Amino acid sequence: MKYRQLLLGLLMILSANFLNAQSGYGRGENQFVDISKKQLRLLREVGDLPNNQRGKMLLDSLYIPFSSLWKGYWPDSDAFISWIEETGLSKIEEYGSRSVKIDRIKLEEYWTQTLESVVELTGYAPKGGCYLFFGPGTLKWYSPDSKHVFIDLSRPEHFNAAAISELFPHYISKLIFAEQQQSIADLAYRLLDGGLACFATYQFHQGAISKAEALGYDTEAYDYCVREEETLFRLLPKLLQQDANHSLSEADSDITEETNRLYDIIGYYLGFRMVEAYTDQFGKDAWRELYSMKPADAIAKIALLPQQ
Repeated sequence: MKYRQLLLGLLMILSANFLNAQSGYGRGENQFVDISKKQLRLLREVGDLPNNQRGKMLLDSLYIPFSSLWKGYWPDSDAFISWIEETGLSKIEEYGSRSVKIDRIKLEEYWTQTLESVVELTGYAPKGGCYLFFGPGTLKWYSPDSKHVFIDLSRPEHFNAAAISELFPHYISKLIFAEQQQSIADLAYRLLDGGLACFATYQFHQGAISKAEALGYDTEAYDYCVREEETLFRLLPKLLQQDANHSLSEADSDITEETNRLYDIIGYYLGFRMVEAYTDQFGKDAWRELYSMKPADAIAKIALLPQQ
């Protein structure tokens, strides 16, 4: 038994060295790095190790090389290892089942091709890369401290290469916007960020998808936003003056229950329409300059918004 544990320990050290050497995390630009297969292999290998040895292997092999990634989910290494031991190890079979459905060669091709197209479309070349991994599924794509696109394969929308690649224009736009901006705290940032991401997606597909599809909306949500656009924009100045986490009803007591129900998604519509309006005002390519403008300044220039 001791011999087996020593052998496993040696394998973990070799695995960690290989992982660190191959990952290139934090080096170069626009890398496509697959952590998920190595992560899954490591989880399978550490299951029989004593807790203290397992924790050290997880720390050396997974946490330290990719700490910027994990800090978007857990405050420190202890919390990360606790999650692995309490949740991650129990999901090995689920992760394995999801992993075999991902064509990583094709996905990397999609990433490279989409990146080139979005750079040409927007005029900006992001510095971040794309990282594939298994996580808690709580963040959709991005950790603000990292400036990279993170694809958590435990999330339901990340079920195969084609599904993930459909999200790349949206994610890359967000990456560009984050690199150009200094603050991500306020609602103006969130509106312009989401609006640009949806608008870039719509432009990327050159008419092959509807505006609703570019926004990720179903028919009900999109039709509601179109129908209630005037009301939504009437509320916007009040919303911009308060905390981004406040509800619509806190901005206006007359707001309908339906609007409150759809509050989590209408931001994309408002942002998209603002980018459209800016383009109508200043020319078909003018939306590109919104990436580097201060969100509040950009919003103040848009004639679509009601004057206070």
